Amino acid sequence: MIPRNPRHVQRALNRVEHQHAKNEDPFRRREAVSPDGLRLQHRQANRNHILTKKASKRKRQLRGLEVVAKGDTPGLDRMLPTKAR
Repeated sequence: MIPRNPRHVQRALNRVEHQHAKNEDPFRRREAVSPDGLRLQHRQANRNHILTKKASKRKRQLRGLEVVAKGDTPGLDRMLPTKAR
């Protein structure tokens, strides 16, 4: 809904212009760009707690980073700082 008052219209337009994503620092800590710079990588799930009941093989295979799925990549690219894109 567009406000009728011109002053409110201007404020609404300013709000739209100044919208930006939240700080990318937490995202940068969680995600990594692959060495070739073409893909995003993330830590795998199920490796944080209750590890005693998980087999050693399973825990070993959960180590390291996994490549982010193609469908998730565009949204995550927007969260990266511009110099890392």
